[in-house]
Amino acid sequence: MIEVTFQTQPDGIVFHQTPRHKRFKNLTGEVYGRLIVIGFGGHKQTAHGSHQKWWCRCSCGKYVLAQHSNLRSGHTKSCGCFSAESRKMRATHGMAHTREFICWRNMRTRCAKPSDKSYKNYGGRGIRVCDRWIRSFQNFYSDMGSIPHGKSLDRIDVNGNYSPENCRWATPKEQARNTTTNRIISHAGRSQCLQDWADETGISCDLIYARIKLGWSVERTLTTPTRRW
Repeated sequence: MIEVTFQTQPDGIVFHQTPRHKRFKNLTGEVYGRLIVIGFGGHKQTAHGSHQKWWCRCSCGKYVLAQHSNLRSGHTKSCGCFSAESRKMRATHGMAHTREFICWRNMRTRCAKPSDKSYKNYGGRGIRVCDRWIRSFQNFYSDMGSIPHGKSLDRIDVNGNYSPENCRWATPKEQARNTTTNRIISHAGRSQCLQDWADETGISCDLIYARIKLGWSVERTLTTPTRRW
């Protein structure tokens, strides 16, 4: 949560007093995509009931009154500039259906959209897309180039953000060695990650992991051949 302070209240914005009942969730200071919530905007009555509204400041500098449920679901994540920029980029760079553009789009989605199935492992962990890339596919493509055959986007520091200095195109094996869940296993005086032992022994990562989870010793795990049926 980010602390929200103003020297002067923005023109045209009227904050309402936040309800005090226990079930009310105060969103002030929370960030949703490009929006930071700056204050409660009251309730709006519709045919479907009463909806909470929140004043938000977009990273582009504009203010917008957004519905609580749309913020929480990820449906609203900017003042409208995000969609406008996406439409403009699709129209100007001619690469809307390329692997590179899809990679860039998915990168932004999993970092900024809480409803995305991968958000908990990216945006939910504080992973962000750098300012140079968040609004410009052209900058991303200029820095990373075309995707080499058999590779995909990988962060060198798995706890770091998506940025030119922290990203590379990597093979599945390279990425397997560079995950938050990778294990270091020591055997015969050497320590290697699980993927390296799999390459050396010919035993799959899944089988090595399963054997250790079953309580096998490291020696038995790495020296027992895989059955051939």
